[in-house]
Amino acid sequence: MTAPTVPLPRAVDAPPELVLLRGEATVAAGLVIVPDVSDGAYTGRWRLWQDCTDEAMTGATSLAYAREVATLLAGAGIDWTLPDRILKADPAAVAAVDRIVAISDAALFARTPLWWGRSSWVSHGPLWRVGTGTGVSTATFEELWWLLDALPADEVHIGYDPRPTWTLRCAAPLCTEGDGEIAELPSPDEWDEGLPLRHADRSVLIVEAVAAGWSRRGTRWLCRECALAHFDSPTITW
Repeated sequence: MTAPTVPLPRAVDAPPELVLLRGEATVAAGLVIVPDVSDGAYTGRWRLWQDCTDEAMTGATSLAYAREVATLLAGAGIDWTLPDRILKADPAAVAAVDRIVAISDAALFARTPLWWGRSSWVSHGPLWRVGTGTGVSTATFEELWWLLDALPADEVHIGYDPRPTWTLRCAAPLCTEGDGEIAELPSPDEWDEGLPLRHADRSVLIVEAVAAGWSRRGTRWLCRECALAHFDSPTITW
């Protein structure tokens, strides 16, 4: 597999040095993601690159957008390993690229993903309220049995809240937290550390989401990482 040759970042007085970057493989065969370089230094942005022709598919953009463009191109049913002259003569390939141009223009001002992967609000069943000498906590039905086994029976007071509850998750289509899981708004309560925040009142989740650096986009939300990742909507250069 060929790859673009880009200069390594270096000190001003150091001699130029070149390195072959094979880039990050994408779900679209023939397309890789490589670092953007300007004046001999990495810019912190990325480009989607057509590997067989050594031609950029996008201008400098964020890694999240580069991956989203690659995913959309992969779903177009086009063989992106073909030579550039063949692809540019294929109406289906041209239409696929034109569609992404329209989508990216719409995403530019809103700083949204190129498409939404899911809704952010997830409805759940009611919670149990468990009171102890140290305060009141909420628990699912499964957690309730663990608490009854773990805490002295004479110190536990159990109540039932009949209202449905909600959790909030990131709506970016390719969102993961490094472990393959979609980001969920975490609970600030030490009792529920590591669990998503669950509450009957959506406004409580909204306050916590803003405090955690999440960003609202209409009816959907982006986790802090995805909100920061969706900048510089891609310019299609192909």
